[in-house]
Amino acid sequence: MGAHAPGATPIVALDRSGHGVAVLPDGRRVRVPGVDVGEHVALGPVVEAGRRLWARAEAIAAPSPHRLAPGCDQAAACPGCPLRHLSDARQWTLREASHRGALVRLGGLPADHPIERLPGAARDGYRARAVARPYVDEQGRLRLGLRELPTHSVAGIDLSRCPAQTEGSRALLASLAADLDALRIVPFDEETRPHGLRHVVVQVADDGEAQVVLGFGAEPDRAALVAGVQPAHPHLGLHVEVILPHKHGTLVRPEPLRGPAHLHLTVGPDRLRGTLPAWLPQTPATVPALQAAVLDWLAPGPGERVIEVGCGVGPLSLALARQGTPVLGIDHNRAAVLDAQHNAVQAGLNERATFRVGRAEKALRRLLAGGERADLVVLHGMRKPYGPAVLAGVRALTPRAILMIGPSAGAVARDVADAGPAWQVGRLGLLDQLPGTAWLLTLALLTPR
Repeated sequence: MGAHAPGATPIVALDRSGHGVAVLPDGRRVRVPGVDVGEHVALGPVVEAGRRLWARAEAIAAPSPHRLAPGCDQAAACPGCPLRHLSDARQWTLREASHRGALVRLGGLPADHPIERLPGAARDGYRARAVARPYVDEQGRLRLGLRELPTHSVAGIDLSRCPAQTEGSRALLASLAADLDALRIVPFDEETRPHGLRHVVVQVADDGEAQVVLGFGAEPDRAALVAGVQPAHPHLGLHVEVILPHKHGTLVRPEPLRGPAHLHLTVGPDRLRGTLPAWLPQTPATVPALQAAVLDWLAPGPGERVIEVGCGVGPLSLALARQGTPVLGIDHNRAAVLDAQHNAVQAGLNERATFRVGRAEKALRRLLAGGERADLVVLHGMRKPYGPAVLAGVRALTPRAILMIGPSAGAVARDVADAGPAWQVGRLGLLDQLPGTAWLLTLALLTPR
């Protein structure tokens, strides 16, 4: 603990995760949850967590006019939705400025480049998937949730009470926690409980199908799990994975214990299948808006061909193929590619939508060696940039446009820079898949200069 920071300190910015940033008199920067840029706050004791300093806002001298009730009794201590206390309009303003800053700083875009706002998710009930850690609450019961902020001393954040989760996801988390507690499952600790439960992945579909993946630090009693885990879902796939103590990750190698390994999700006219370890969309309600943007922005003409890198289970590829556009989807996840092929067959689109397994750089190299070309390319990324080698392969396909899509504005910006000076950003858009968080899905359409 540090000394109490006196006076009303201004909040000068938000950090990358959406927490306020204040500057102490000695020049140190401190993270302050639950505030707005421009507010002046009285800071509580400064806490060091990792390499960062944190402090709670004990009082706000002049509250922001954009404040509203967060609608969550865990919001003050929860790191999951750091902007829930602000209006939707204010959230957009702050996040758009942050994303624009990354695109200008890392991608070289003009500061006044227009940004389109695409239709996003509702404020609550949008998350169909949860990745939770186990913890023991004040009454000694096992719960599934998140670690609390360093500024608060609670046992954890219970995701079965999280308003951002769907009703089905909350119910499954609650029943699953009760079953695991009855089985005396303990949370993982590398020093004292290396055999314990490390994480839980829960996903619930719109028709009652559900998946649970239990990640342990050592081989669990599988028979006890099969007998003891009975959540109130008629179509539950129960899986387990063992992650060694010094390793990290989720859905590394899930193995079935009971029920199907796949889940179905209805998106528009398609019923998408996702088979572990493939992911289905975490925010299904936003997929139609993304599909509409892809079709509008690319506007493929007769006979034009699209290559989508990072196609997943195929929702964007199928939308393009349904318009008569031949599409080749590529993904490094074999399960996702098999699902995409299945989904194309089910939609009657398998003659126009084909899929291959491969990591982006190697897959593009093989396509180029085979004489492949593309009129349009979609780069559907994650939180890391594809990098110069992949962008070189994309350029060699000689497309007339490249559409970059990713949850990290910084990653998209770096790929924009790696596309080279011969390419320019035309349309730029943001889609809110995770309301209340600092993250927006970034879309950037590149065309030759």
